[in-house]
Amino acid sequence: MGSRRICVGRRPGAGSDHRHCGAETNGNLTGGISLREQGTGDLSTTIEPATSSGNGTAGIAVREDDAGILTATVDQSTSGTNAGIGIDFDENSTGDLVATVKKTTVSANTGAGIRADQGTTGIGSLALITVTLTGNIGGTIVNNAGVTVTQTP
Repeated sequence: MGSRRICVGRRPGAGSDHRHCGAETNGNLTGGISLREQGTGDLSTTIEPATSSGNGTAGIAVREDDAGILTATVDQSTSGTNAGIGIDFDENSTGDLVATVKKTTVSANTGAGIRADQGTTGIGSLALITVTLTGNIGGTIVNNAGVTVTQTP
């Protein structure tokens, strides 16, 4: 069994809007931090700081499965030695993907370091700001044609 310590606050407004602070998800048989919005509506989340390592699948996964916008930020975090993707952003339907990773280290995962996937329609963006990506077996950054990646040292 892994450890989970998550601080969640829900801000008023439509859709799902979450903030995770001080999360630690290490050594779980499945994934580490996983947020999934399944109905129509937007998902907006900030994960800061977080440590997710040694998990059975993705270290940090944020997914929006129906119509709506996925806006996610991972800040001041570490995702490493997971048996899958380090950080995974997945917009599966109509709507935009707006993902930001900053001041974060992603290393030694068996999958990609960071994956960004834009669904059927919409515009995807992934901004990397002061991100360290090393030793990820599945590649550094994996994104589909619908996602524009910008990187600032």
